This record gives sequence, C-alpha cells and structure tokens, in this order.
Amino acid sequence: MYKIFFLAVSIALGTTACVQKTQKRVVVVTVSLQQVEKAAKVGIRGGGNPLTWENDWELTPTITDSVFTGSFVANTAYNSYEVKFTLNGEMELNNKPNRVITFATKGDTTFYNAIFNKP
Repeated sequence: MYKIFFLAVSIALGTTACVQKTQKRVVVVTVSLQQVEKAAKVGIRGGGNPLTWENDWELTPTITDSVFTGSFVANTAYNSYEVKFTLNGEMELNNKPNRVITFATKGDTTFYNAIFNKP
C-alpha cells in the first residue's frame, strides 16, 4: 500500500515540476575603452546561447578605438546573463567576478553600458 502511495506521489510531483517559460531577450551592449591603445578587436563572451566563454561575439566600433557596440538575442528563462568583454582576444576582469546583465522587466530589450576592465 505504501509503495503504491509513494509511486503515485512521485509521479504527481514529477509531472508537475516547475518549469519556467523562456522569453526572447534582446541585449544591446556598449563598452567604452579608456586608456587602451590599439583596439584591433573587441568582443563579448558569456554563459549561454548565443554567447560562449570560448569565442568572442564581435562588437562594432561606433567611435574608432574608443566605443564599441553590439547586440544579441537570447531565449532564456533566466533573469540575468553573465558576461565579460574581450580586447584583442583577451578577457577583461581577470580573477574578478563576471559582469551580470539583468534583463529589463518591461519590454524585451535590455541596454547595458560598461567601461572595459572596470566592474
């Protein structure tokens, strides 16, 4: 009798597990380079599709060698995203916590502004 009860409870809990709904999140990032010479390539890396920690998502210069922008779209159930910027393939903030981009609560677009290598 207890086995049947335990099995029924297990099935009920397993089929009603809480699963968060994914949402389309558009993220627009702008990074300013201060006291940096020769920015050949600036990018962003992160934990989760479409970003990875292994490859740069390349940003576009809006002011040559000074300000770079880019955007990406993520389908996620999370409220935030961890990232780090890269300069010429090298990640910023060595031995420091990742940046956290918290998604906008209204609308699907989040704007994030940062200064390279300054948390």
